[in-house]
Amino acid sequence: MNLPDNWIIIRTLYLDRHNDYIQFYAKQVNDKFLFSDDGETFQDVEQGGYEIDQKILEILDNFGIEIRNETLQIYGDFKTCKEKLARAIKAINDYIDTK
Repeated sequence: MNLPDNWIIIRTLYLDRHNDYIQFYAKQVNDKFLFSDDGETFQDVEQGGYEIDQKILEILDNFGIEIRNETLQIYGDFKTCKEKLARAIKAINDYIDTK
């Protein structure tokens, strides 16, 4: 993890394409939360020999996920953003599995 110490790990019940639990990071910023995958999703896609294509970008857009320096991020209320990032990462994994 490349993020500073003030981030917490969020582990979900969703499994990725490696059958590991999807996890990402969160920190409170004022009364909302910033969530980040710390670049792990794009790194996994590329290490698997795949490219970040238009379909992956559409998945992220549909869930309201922003890309900053190849890192997935979303900012807002805890419950909604946690679910959106988890589902977006799961959808990308499912898409890669079908290729």
